[in-house]
Order: sequence, then structure tokens, then C-alpha cells
Amino acid sequence: MIHQTTVTEFLKKRLQCPVFDVRSPAEYAHAHIPNAFNIPLFSDEERAIVGTIYKQKGREDAIRAGLEIIGPHMTRLVDSVKAITDQDEIIFYCWRGGMRSRSVAMLLDFAGYNVHLLTGGYKAFKTFLRTHAAIQRPFILLGGKTGSGKTAILSALASQGEQVIDLEGIAHHKGSGFGALGQDTQQSQEQFIIDILLPLAYFSQEKPVWLEHEGRRLGDVNIPEELWVHMEKAPLLLTELPLTYRAQRLLQEYGQFPQDKLLACVQLLEKRLGGADTKKVSTAIQNNDVQTALTILMQHYDNSYSFNKKNKITNTIIPLTLSGTSPEEHAHEIRIFSSNNPIFKKSGSL
Repeated sequence: MIHQTTVTEFLKKRLQCPVFDVRSPAEYAHAHIPNAFNIPLFSDEERAIVGTIYKQKGREDAIRAGLEIIGPHMTRLVDSVKAITDQDEIIFYCWRGGMRSRSVAMLLDFAGYNVHLLTGGYKAFKTFLRTHAAIQRPFILLGGKTGSGKTAILSALASQGEQVIDLEGIAHHKGSGFGALGQDTQQSQEQFIIDILLPLAYFSQEKPVWLEHEGRRLGDVNIPEELWVHMEKAPLLLTELPLTYRAQRLLQEYGQFPQDKLLACVQLLEKRLGGADTKKVSTAIQNNDVQTALTILMQHYDNSYSFNKKNKITNTIIPLTLSGTSPEEHAHEIRIFSSNNPIFKKSGSL
């Protein structure tokens, strides 16, 4: 049986059933619904052929050409689904929920599967996420100087039941000159938008969403406008941690990387560091003295963060000195503090 499934229904159903994207490999690679499997109805070349026929000769000729191409693929499509899952309830989508997904759905229905079709396809899913993200809800930014372990604290907050969006983790970039070290290749801007907005579709609109205080650009991707407008208004919880703690975290995080990668990152920062400090940092790295290099860089980033906080941040800033010795302890302190702070209570926090 084939069921038409709205985006709202799909958001629940995708947690229970495997999702299949029948668009071409290039479309899927550019952006897709997270965790969807790609079993393309057409290859990139075949899709181009059908598209050209549609433009030159019309819909009927394009359908005929598509059917001629699909014929030999039928067995492959069924076998591809069987190789991925033994569930008999599955979900399909294409670009707009049109002929590609419907034709595959009919095939799999004939093969005995209980098939759901995403109404409106990927396009409707993307539109829903962007529209839903614009809804007003409480947000809290977590800030602090370099080495404070903000990402680790956010992870601990999530483990303790808070709603968290890990901007850096999703972007595969830490937002600094060293941000790409140890990270996977960044996704397309469109895929980043899908990945960053999807959690909001599952979060309560009454509880706060925690985010790291970031600039809008993370490597090659930008935080989408729908989320950025919330971040510009959200209260900023500015954490303060001892210099020794921050230095140790940075050493653990960056001391593992080879000299050539560290030196390449330093060169990217030359305009900001200046020639003298760039030379000092590079020399320290070449002498295997990463501690000294990081100390100089910490001073640079601390000065930069203080300047930005004073001159560019319009958010309400609430300072908090943390006394714990681990991200888990820091997260616990933050939760207690925010639950008793009237600014966060007004924002709908905890």
C-alpha cells in the first residue's frame, strides 16, 4: 500500500522507518534529508537526458524516455532496498514528490512493501524547516574565551537533558584559523542549513535552545538567517575559567597535530597576529614548544574576544565564573545558575 505522508508526519515516521532518496547522485550529494539512503532512479547522465527531452519535446516524450531507462533498473532498485533493510515499511522522496518517487513507490508496493511517499518531496521538507525555524522560542548563547571548552560543555548540557544545537560539530569547523584541524570535509551550504535547522523541528518551543556564541561564518558555511536572527537577540551567558585550565585544554586539543598542519594554520592568521607574533608562534611550533605557541595565540584570541564583546555584541551579557574541573561540572553549574536567573526565566529557560 502507498501512503501520502505530510512533512509533519514524515518527521515522526523517519525515526521508525528507513528513508530512501531516489534523486540522482549529484542531487543527493549536494543536499539530502539526514540519514536517507540514495537509490537513484536515474544516474546523473540519464537525468540530464530526460530533462533535455522534456525541454525540447515535452512531458509525454520525457515520460516515455524515462520509462525506457527505468525498465532495466527495476530489479536493481528492489535489490538495493533489500540490501539496506529487512523492514517492510519504507519511505521515499524525490525533489517535489513527483513521478520519480511515485514510480519507485509503485514498484516497491508491487514487491510487497508498505510504502510512504513524502508529499512535496525534499523541497517541501526544506521549506518546512526554514519556516518552522522562524518561530519565536527561547535561545541562550554560551560564550567564553578560547580554551573554555564550550563545545564540551554544550555536549554535557545535552547529556543532562538540555536542548542543544552544536554549530561547530554540524559545520565540521570550529570557527577559527585552526577550525578545520581534525574535521571532516565541510558540507554544502544547503546541507548545512538542513542539518542545523532539523533539530528545531524536534525541540520543545517552551524550553530554551543552547548554542555556542559564534560569528556567522564557520569555515565555508554561514549560519542561516532563520537561526541568526534568534542568536542576535538571545542572552549571552559569558563563562570565565582559569587561564591554566584553558591552556591545558588547548594543549590536549591541538598538541596532537603535526607541525606542518599547525604552521599552515598560523600562516592563515598572519594578518591578524602581525609579523612578529606569527614568527614567534611558528618558531615555537618548529621547536616542538606547542605550549608557548598556544600561550601567544591565547593572548591574541583573548584580546580579540574582549574587543568584540565590548564593541560588537548587542546581546544581554550575563557573566558567570565557573569553579568546576570538568565540562560535566561546568554544565551542572550553568543549569543551576540559569534556573535561578530572572533573565533566563523570562526567556523561558529551565
